[in-house]
Amino acid sequence: MSQSQPRLQIARVAHIGSLAARIDDARRAAEELQKVSDDLDSKLAKLEMALREMALGIAASVPVDATGTELAFRKLGSMWGLFIDFADDRRPVSLQSASPNLRLAAADNLHRLVDELLRRTAEEVGAIRSRVVKIDALIADLSPDSVSDSGLRPFRR
Repeated sequence: MSQSQPRLQIARVAHIGSLAARIDDARRAAEELQKVSDDLDSKLAKLEMALREMALGIAASVPVDATGTELAFRKLGSMWGLFIDFADDRRPVSLQSASPNLRLAAADNLHRLVDELLRRTAEEVGAIRSRVVKIDALIADLSPDSVSDSGLRPFRR
């Protein structure tokens, strides 16, 4: 027994040394994870601010998974921003406060969201232009002396 006991102690010392090295590796990995997570969060915040500063006033969303969860750029309350909308009855959450997995899924779909915003903006521009054309036609149908350059009808007694 005395011969096997020293081997066991040596194995325990080796295991403890290996465990200490693994803990150090885990600490370094945790620091790296925190660093890249902070970088992702910073980039998402910059993108959200850039979209907000465009002042489009147009909302859009795209699915981020098969459950119906969506990444949305929209107004919630009085604030425009990036949100995660859930298919069930859960309240939407800001992208910044979403779980890490949802933030990663959203990051993979940001280009699709921007494409959808562009598509919806083009639709809105087309809708406004068609109304302007209709109004121009109405103005042209009015007799020349019924509307002045200021757009007001002259006063007649």
